[in-house]
Amino acid sequence: MTHILIIDDAEDILELAGIGLEIAGLSSSTACNGQQALQQLEKQAPDLILLDYQLGPESGLDLLPQLRQRCSAPVVFLTAASGEDQKFLAAGAAGVLMKPFDPMSLGQALLPWLPVA
Repeated sequence: MTHILIIDDAEDILELAGIGLEIAGLSSSTACNGQQALQQLEKQAPDLILLDYQLGPESGLDLLPQLRQRCSAPVVFLTAASGEDQKFLAAGAAGVLMKPFDPMSLGQALLPWLPVA
């Protein structure tokens, strides 16, 4: 089953994204900060990482190189910052999704970056 690691400091986003992915038939694990994300990577390699840009005191952009050292899965940024797509893509992100998002269509929105089964 395709597995997605969701990294966001907002519990409600983690919950909504997890529900949306489950409805789409995808498994997920969550982390609310960079340290938890790196621990999750030790447990299970994801097929895709959904990464919040503003992780409280951390930045998703700062965390991205650490994720890349440990995992080759595509990283899709999740952000409310409009007009920042090029910054994320230049940093090595596979794509960008805007907040707020529809949890019911999240799985569909991630299809372009998921591995073909």
